[in-house]
Amino acid sequence: MTNEFILTAIAVETIDAWAIIGRLAVISTIFTALFKFISWWRAPKEKLVARVLPSPFALPPTIDTEFNAVADKVERAMHTFFERYPKKKDGYDDAYSRSDMLALDVRHALERRLSFENRQLAGCWHVRVDNNGKRKCSGVSLHLPSAGLARLRRDSDREPIIASVKGLIEIGELRPRSHCFITAWTTDRVQNRDNYDVILTHDLGVGKVIGQWETTRLGWIVGTLIQRENLLSLLAPIIVGLLAIVAAGLGLTSLLSKVAMKPASSAKSVATPTPSSTPNLPH
Repeated sequence: MTNEFILTAIAVETIDAWAIIGRLAVISTIFTALFKFISWWRAPKEKLVARVLPSPFALPPTIDTEFNAVADKVERAMHTFFERYPKKKDGYDDAYSRSDMLALDVRHALERRLSFENRQLAGCWHVRVDNNGKRKCSGVSLHLPSAGLARLRRDSDREPIIASVKGLIEIGELRPRSHCFITAWTTDRVQNRDNYDVILTHDLGVGKVIGQWETTRLGWIVGTLIQRENLLSLLAPIIVGLLAIVAAGLGLTSLLSKVAMKPASSAKSVATPTPSSTPNLPH
């Protein structure tokens, strides 16, 4: 019985040791993952970064209605003017002739709907370019596929710059810690796969382009992690910790099963007493 108690005590101590090892493994995994996450979060980013978001674009149907309403107002204003100042009945009326020629020019130039180019716009780029470095970036330019019209505004600009482009947008100079917002319209429909064709350049090299898209919060977290170069170093300790927890659990299960089998086997091994061969003495 003494040996059985000793074996049971040793098994219990072994279980406690494995439990302690498992706890230490979990704690070390948590601290390692936390340290890696902090290092990943504070890691220096690219100096020149462009975040691009492609989206479909369609003009609202009220645009043509507004154009027609403005044209009708101009027509009514001209009609009221000629009613107020009619043509003289006698002789040549030079003022009326000049007014009539002006009215013809206005009617000819008046548009009742958008131009064909504007009505053909089918896509749109939304871009933010950041200079996260400590030095000024010069000659910054951004290539956006199918871009035909762009609106650009740097944080140092008082008014936005609107210009026709042919896929290449000249940003110019970006100071340290400055940014620039760009909205570019395209004649072709742009999609997420077009992000791979966006190129950000400057005098000293090429910047980093990050494609963005509408997604859920979990998708945003996963996408952000995938964009980091040290994703492997962040996930490795987590995987190792999970494996350690599984191994510790398997070890505890094995030890518990062995402890449960020890008393049963020891009970079977105890020899049953044999009948005594000594004859019973008469009383």
